[in-house]
Amino acid sequence: MKKEDRAAWLAKFFDESGIALYGRASRISRDLGCAKAAATGWLNGTLPRDMELGMRFCEFYGIDLKEWVLGEKTKQVSLETERLHTALTLVREFEDETDVRWDIKDFIEQVEMVMDDPKYHQRHLRDVVDLQRRMKIREVIKKTNICGED
Repeated sequence: MKKEDRAAWLAKFFDESGIALYGRASRISRDLGCAKAAATGWLNGTLPRDMELGMRFCEFYGIDLKEWVLGEKTKQVSLETERLHTALTLVREFEDETDVRWDIKDFIEQVEMVMDDPKYHQRHLRDVVDLQRRMKIREVIKKTNICGED
């Protein structure tokens, strides 16, 4: 992105955020504790020399760093999406390991329960899988009479 384009992008961002044009550099300077000259430079399209300060600027105002620098939005995976992916994976793995096949309503209910408390349900579902394995082993032992019981 060219310097002029970056300045226009940042001006639009601050306009949409409701931060007045007049005194904008002073406000940024005050908010971040940086030199007013640095803030003025950013508003004019210059990228920061101090990237730590640039990152603080982005975090403070909710600016997408990649979009500010390159003009391309960062693909963001929300925390909720990650939680959903983890829950779906856990429930599907449980089904695969136990030969349980829930109907769609029950599957959704299991996913929702895992999303409410993923660590608890992960342990719980693992315990069920382990229990089922032990029960299968006992069944095999009983059928084959390995222990000599009648």
